[in-house]
Amino acid sequence: MELVEALLGTLALFFLSLLDKKRERKHREAFEEIWRRKEAAKRVLLGLLSLFLLFLPAFGQGLVGRASVVDGDTLEVHGQRIRLWGIDTVESSQTCLDSRGKPWPCGRRAAFALADFIGQSPVACTPKDTDRYGRVVAVCVVKGVV
Repeated sequence: MELVEALLGTLALFFLSLLDKKRERKHREAFEEIWRRKEAAKRVLLGLLSLFLLFLPAFGQGLVGRASVVDGDTLEVHGQRIRLWGIDTVESSQTCLDSRGKPWPCGRRAAFALADFIGQSPVACTPKDTDRYGRVVAVCVVKGVV
């Protein structure tokens, strides 16, 4: 009789340990799913926060929108002239000489190159200064490029 009780006790402990392992696996899987969702949510929130912080200064100044190119270093957004900070190019009407001394429209090409790069993408500009002509001098971002 003692042997039967011992066997029954051992079997009961064995089945309880199986149940505990199954319960433990379920808890671990649930925890891992929660962790995966939390990490995914963090990535989404960080991305949204990055976009928000990128455009926040420009929203306060109203310098966000489609830009038209005035010349290689000047844009116009919502009727406001913006000189690109840290950029100095030739004027739109300026010509340059190539290696053979032949003139070419370097100013117009600089403006066209900037216009081609911007395309129809929105531009977000953060003012840094004002130049002697009253233009806002700003750092501008388009397509994630400063």
